[in-house]
Amino acid sequence: MRRLIQACRSGGPKFVIGLGGVLVLFLMATVGPSLAPYDPYAQDLTRAFVPPELTRDGAFPHLLGTDVLGRDIFSRIILGSRVSFTVGVVAVVVCGIVGIVVGMIAGFRGGATDSIIMRIVDVQLALPYLLIGVAILAILGQSLLNVILVLAIAGWVVYGRVVRAEVKKIMVLPYIEVAGVLGIGTLSLLWRHILPSVIPTILVISTLQVATMILFEAALSFIGLGLPPPLPTWGSMMGEGRLYISFAWWQVTFPGLFIAASVISLNLLGEGLREALHYRGVDHALPQ
Repeated sequence: MRRLIQACRSGGPKFVIGLGGVLVLFLMATVGPSLAPYDPYAQDLTRAFVPPELTRDGAFPHLLGTDVLGRDIFSRIILGSRVSFTVGVVAVVVCGIVGIVVGMIAGFRGGATDSIIMRIVDVQLALPYLLIGVAILAILGQSLLNVILVLAIAGWVVYGRVVRAEVKKIMVLPYIEVAGVLGIGTLSLLWRHILPSVIPTILVISTLQVATMILFEAALSFIGLGLPPPLPTWGSMMGEGRLYISFAWWQVTFPGLFIAASVISLNLLGEGLREALHYRGVDHALPQ
């Protein structure tokens, strides 16, 4: 862990910029909704399609304009950050747990178990994940739990393949052979000796996967299969605003910019971690 912290400190500008962007996203998601200037759900048809304004007599201006129902876009974007961050992180945790367990079993057991698991992974990778998500949500319906389920189903294969490859590399190292000779149990070997050596790789993948999940959720919401209204999400805001883009460009532009900024920040953070850890920054020769 000490080496991991030292590697993160030397992550370079990519790591610093990415971490800064992720911290802003985290603050928006946690404390931002309580500081929003307007109620994200409040409708005012007399203020529909108000363009971005910097000043307003007697009231706080609509910094990013309003939508077709007169709702403040800035306030809805702030609340949407909580939705995107929550869905992305929870989905990554779920698919990460499943993928790590499956990948460790495949890499440790090998043989027929490894072949069967990898064929399942290959089949899923051959199918377009967005089409799978659309099919599942069309059957199960729109809800937060169903969206997270779809994202987890789409993302676990990445963890499975990478963790399986890392475990196979670790299994041939001398300290693993010594542990087997000493009679250390399978669970203890996996938990105390193999898993800590895979953690740097998992951190890099998880950072990049959160960005992927945010994009995936935005795509589902854009086509109307994400979280049900009136809960604002960045994707659904873009989907609602595409009909009015010719004269109310701000309704699509600003949610899209926040999606882009979040994904870029997470990818920069992941790239910074990868470079700092050299994708194996913690020595695999001995468990830390």
